[in-house]
Amino acid sequence: MDDGRIQKIESEIYEPETWHRFSVPEGATQLTLKPIYINLKRQKTLNEVSVTASKVMFYHKGDTLIYNADAFVLPQGSMLDALIGQLPGVSINSSGVIFCNGKKIDNLLLNGKDLFNGNQRLMLENLGAYTVKDIAVYDKLGHVSEMFDRNMGDARHVMDVRLKKEYSYGFLLNAEGGYGTENRYLARLFGMWFANNFSLTAYATTNNLDDKGTPGKDDSAWSYNKSGAGVATQKSGGLSYFFNGADSKIEFKGSVDASHSDRLSTESTSQQNYFSTGDTYAYSNSQSNYKDFEVKTSHDLLFKPGSRVIINLLPQFKYSHRNNHSRLLSVSLNEELRNSSMELLQSIYDNATEYRNTIINRSKSEDKTIGYNLEGAAEIQSDIKLNSDYNLPLRLSLKGKTLLSRHRLDRFSDYAVKWEQQENPGFDQNRYTKGYPTHREVYAGSAQLNKWIKTDLIDGDCEIKYEYDRTNEEETSAMYLLNQIPGYNDFGTLPSVSEYEPTFFAPNSYHTISRFNRHRVTPALRHWLIRMPVGGMFMLSAGLPIDIYDRSFIYDGRGINQTIDRRDYIVSGYVGVLWDLSVKHSISMNFYTESSPVNMTNLITANDISDPLNVFTGNPNLTPPHIQSQSSAEKTFSIAAH
Repeated sequence: MDDGRIQKIESEIYEPETWHRFSVPEGATQLTLKPIYINLKRQKTLNEVSVTASKVMFYHKGDTLIYNADAFVLPQGSMLDALIGQLPGVSINSSGVIFCNGKKIDNLLLNGKDLFNGNQRLMLENLGAYTVKDIAVYDKLGHVSEMFDRNMGDARHVMDVRLKKEYSYGFLLNAEGGYGTENRYLARLFGMWFANNFSLTAYATTNNLDDKGTPGKDDSAWSYNKSGAGVATQKSGGLSYFFNGADSKIEFKGSVDASHSDRLSTESTSQQNYFSTGDTYAYSNSQSNYKDFEVKTSHDLLFKPGSRVIINLLPQFKYSHRNNHSRLLSVSLNEELRNSSMELLQSIYDNATEYRNTIINRSKSEDKTIGYNLEGAAEIQSDIKLNSDYNLPLRLSLKGKTLLSRHRLDRFSDYAVKWEQQENPGFDQNRYTKGYPTHREVYAGSAQLNKWIKTDLIDGDCEIKYEYDRTNEEETSAMYLLNQIPGYNDFGTLPSVSEYEPTFFAPNSYHTISRFNRHRVTPALRHWLIRMPVGGMFMLSAGLPIDIYDRSFIYDGRGINQTIDRRDYIVSGYVGVLWDLSVKHSISMNFYTESSPVNMTNLITANDISDPLNVFTGNPNLTPPHIQSQSSAEKTFSIAAH
């Protein structure tokens, strides 16, 4: 009789097979069944365990050191400077200068590009740490090195901040603000629009904290109230841009920045001078209000018209204006004071009866300076590859530059000195100094040829360079003694021209016109590597700059009208040697001699007596200063076995 049955199969490590239907014939004593297939269990329950994950902080990939940003835990809202400050072997100071393993970082890049035109602090303080994937440190070849396919001296040690994919293009916006007691405030706004070959950045910041640094930096350079007791207001803003053509034959980058500062400060100083006849003491108290405004712009326009030519255009412009006002009160005595407050120093200056036997001198001054500087410059550079031999490249570098600047300065100074027990000042002048017309023009050019030499024994660079520059300068400083005008006691303002012109003070006034020409020829050997037949290597660098200065100087002032025509021939030189004797020993030797032309103003036979406590006298017999230096060192390396 047929009978349907169910067979159930179970195991700890297999999935249960719940049934298998089959029939048993009547009278059968043996039955052969078809194979039954079962599967291993797909899930297994484990006891509870704790798993700790770790991330690699940094690693080397060839010559590149790479830091993994996700391996560092930072507070929410941290900027790039906080992340970089945690990297092992990396330090950053309040000015934004970065060092990695003791070596200075020349440039901070974003995704391999200089998007902020060298303004590292702008990037450090406004780029969120959460956007960073990793940070790479390496030596980046410049455009000239890329053209020659070898290091041509323009390589820079860079730190490349590489963003996460989702932040590699688009918009970034960062804002910060705060308000505190005593009407202290700060505010900052940063915005950036960028893509793979384009970026546009804008920023604005203001505070009245004189906050130029950050607490906790390793150099302890947080500069709050560094200028003294008072309030310092800082305002700044700017734009920067970057564009790289699809074929990399053009690259434009530049920036426009503006800043304004208003610093109000006070400062007290004390000084003790030790003499065998008895100590003297000097005390001073000053108050100042400095207002400065500056706007500047610089641009770098790069063109690669072919595989053998690079052209750079570098225009710049700068304008600054200042309005400074300060007061200074000082007293010198043979007696030490218990305090040196402004009130006490003022009372001693007005009436020194109590200190009659100890007074040396007393002085007070008030200064107000109003002026501006205007400067524009343009430079063109070109590097040309004259042959394609990789081992023996020939490079021609051409440069031209022009600079034009104009300055205007109006200075008011009220200066009085009382000697010893005098009740009335022995020296008292209310002076106005007109510092214009003053201007400067520079025209310069150079041509440089480099040839690489490579043999079985020698590998080095031969260089010959010619430089020429011409400088035209005019400088004016005309002093007027306003205290000679009857009944005129105002400070910081001018009467009519007809009133102050007769008070012209020739002994402290001058007008100069200079025409300087310089020719320089420099033959040099750069990094010559000489393989010694007896073993070891010899590295040599040497140069012999030869200068010809042709200068004309016209001086009219302080009762002297003098013209100086001077030609100077100046030879300088340097030699540097590094000799690797073996793996354990090396010797280095360096020698240089340097001269520079004498400042023409120092040759004029005139005395500067604008400050009776510091009198300057010219010397027509001065010769060019000469400096010599030499050094040598031996390095020994030892290996210890255990």
